[in-house]
Amino acid sequence: MLALAGHKARQLNADGEKVYGIEEVFPEAHPGMVLAGFRLKLSLTQTELAARLDISQNRVSDMENGKRPISKAMAAKLGQVFDIPRQAFL
Repeated sequence: MLALAGHKARQLNADGEKVYGIEEVFPEAHPGMVLAGFRLKLSLTQTELAARLDISQNRVSDMENGKRPISKAMAAKLGQVFDIPRQAFL
């Protein structure tokens, strides 16, 4: 009903707290930030990740900084390295 009136209904979690989407919390976020976060979580350097992906360290840096898009094929490789769905990087 609210959506029909032009209002956005906010989801609530099990504790009755409002749920916010990542776009609202981090409006400047891009897939490269996800890549950097997972890389740091595993304590990998860009050089170490690049070796696992068989690419240059500069390419990893460019993806992390949003200067180079992450292709579907690269997202699949990243998903395998980090054991998460590739969609996290798209």
